[in-house]
Amino acid sequence: MSFTNLKININAKIAYVIINIVVGFLGFLKAFVFLTYFNFVELGVITLLNTTIMLVSIFQLGLLNGGYRIYSIGDVKEIKNINNTINTYFLILSVGLILYISISYLLEFKINPVYVIIGGFTGVATLSKNWLTNMLIAKSRLKELNKLNVITNFISVLFLILIPYFNLVGAIVTIVVPSFLFLTITFIKFKDFRPTEISFKRSDIRLILISGFIPFLAGIFDQINIQIQNWSIKGVLSEEYLGKFYLVSLYIVLFMLIPKSLNNLFFPKAMRLYNQKEYPKLRIHLKKYYISLLSYIIPVVLLTIYVMKPVIAFFFPEHLIGIRYVHIVLPGMLAILLSAPMQI
Repeated sequence: MSFTNLKININAKIAYVIINIVVGFLGFLKAFVFLTYFNFVELGVITLLNTTIMLVSIFQLGLLNGGYRIYSIGDVKEIKNINNTINTYFLILSVGLILYISISYLLEFKINPVYVIIGGFTGVATLSKNWLTNMLIAKSRLKELNKLNVITNFISVLFLILIPYFNLVGAIVTIVVPSFLFLTITFIKFKDFRPTEISFKRSDIRLILISGFIPFLAGIFDQINIQIQNWSIKGVLSEEYLGKFYLVSLYIVLFMLIPKSLNNLFFPKAMRLYNQKEYPKLRIHLKKYYISLLSYIIPVVLLTIYVMKPVIAFFFPEHLIGIRYVHIVLPGMLAILLSAPMQI
């Protein structure tokens, strides 16, 4: 790799982290508007919608994990088949949702359309967005990914103007738009990322699952814990109490944004070094990853302990109840972050 190409690659990586910080700021801006306009019950609805979107990710069964690992290694001839298989599975999930909704309607089961229909299909779109993001990262096309993230997130922020006029419906539109917008732009712009056929061959599924099912299991328990946590609060208490827990949910999302960005930057090279059995270089690479992680964690923890409370007290005094919950979950988040292996 020439010095010029290396410089471009480093600049793209730095830009990727910076843009993810900007995306985090835009996410906080959305949350600021939500906290300002909505009461605890409405915040509970928003939390459950996001929880439903996350619930769909459990049904990917490790296909995204395995596909990303295969793309990161970069020496597999069946790349197109992998992409077709994963996109076919997204189609299967969508059909499954339609069948569930149809059966529920025929049997007169009571379903909440916000969670089942909107949350379900947005969850599938979010899975597809994550898969496209994984492919761009694995192919080191960070410059294109940076542009996509900037465009989709800035446009989604513009939809915040709907909230004063449409209230909760405006908030739901703001949550739903980014994933579908990302898919639309990506499939128009990148022809090589489009699926070329419906394919669900056993050999391709087996290859993907061998690469991704165990890492998927390693990370799935965090998702299950969030699902149990949020639906239990809603079921045992009410959406109002879940709204009081909204600050914790927001903090977790913002806290994990940079670690996820670092993971995405370091993971593809780690996979290539491991596959090539260059273990000394891999150890050096992992040390750089954990040094970067600690460089982020230390100042953020200090800000959380000493700055968060006066900021919340000034802007959202009614949400001071959530500060103690943030302090409770923080040690666990740090333990998980520092003990978990690099993964996707």
